[in-house]
Amino acid sequence: FAMEGNFLMGIGGLGFWLFIAVFPIIGVWDAARKRETKHETLRRIIESGKEVDPEMMEQLLGADRPRDKMAELRTGGTITMAAAAGLVVLAIGMSFVAEELLYIMLGVAGLTACVATGLLVAAKLTGRDDPARSEPNRNQF
Repeated sequence: FAMEGNFLMGIGGLGFWLFIAVFPIIGVWDAARKRETKHETLRRIIESGKEVDPEMMEQLLGADRPRDKMAELRTGGTITMAAAAGLVVLAIGMSFVAEELLYIMLGVAGLTACVATGLLVAAKLTGRDDPARSEPNRNQF
């Protein structure tokens, strides 16, 4: 019976990591599909004989808005910090089942909090290195 439990736990772990691996693949596929759709739209406009002005070109293929690295890092840090807090709550809940799980899960929560802190510090440092920013100390975390 124990062997069957280990096998099921292994299948569960494999399923989890496959689930995690699928999301980046879907993201890349979706971005490529959207880009292909934009190019197809532009091709059809050109084939129909209509003139494509620069504004329409920019709107279709366009220079996407520049990404705000600070905001992305802050968002990642905030989400990761919330996950760390959730792991603390999970640790407390799991301690009722087996007391030794409390310390293991608190360690995992601490590691997650360190990752979140790293993301938030990176956001702050990225803002200092970005010469395009006209306002110093904008949107502090």
